[in-house]
Amino acid sequence: FGVPARTILEKALRNSPRPVVVVSRHLHGGQGVLVAYDGSLQVARSLQALVAGDLAHLGPITVVGVHRNSENAVGEHVDRAVEYLVGHGLKAHGHVIVSDKSVERVIVEEGQARGAELIVMGAYGHSRLAELLLGSITAKVLDGATAPVFLFH
Repeated sequence: FGVPARTILEKALRNSPRPVVVVSRHLHGGQGVLVAYDGSLQVARSLQALVAGDLAHLGPITVVGVHRNSENAVGEHVDRAVEYLVGHGLKAHGHVIVSDKSVERVIVEEGQARGAELIVMGAYGHSRLAELLLGSITAKVLDGATAPVFLFH
């Protein structure tokens, strides 16, 4: 095609009302689901699609929130996501991480450390200009993940 795969993926996610699963070339078997939760609309949609699509039964679910300075900044979001999952009869627990590392690096490392079979997150939550200037967390997680990534915009 001459069009980079990342451009096709971004257009598919931004213009489609459906979630997308992206599979890494460097897959490692795993167990459980890691949900990277920041309280955004995109990740809330991903969580709903995860439950509706019956993918939540892949194993234990860990909802992770990452912040540079404070547990409180993401703790409430993580608690709400866990409450939602438990309310649907699933086993889930939350984990808030305060780290100087980039959010995408923490997500990738947590997925690997926990042996996640699936990583769930929202996709392209910032404007295209912000992503151009700051880089895309979505793109960076896709580059580093060793488990399939379930995305919804």
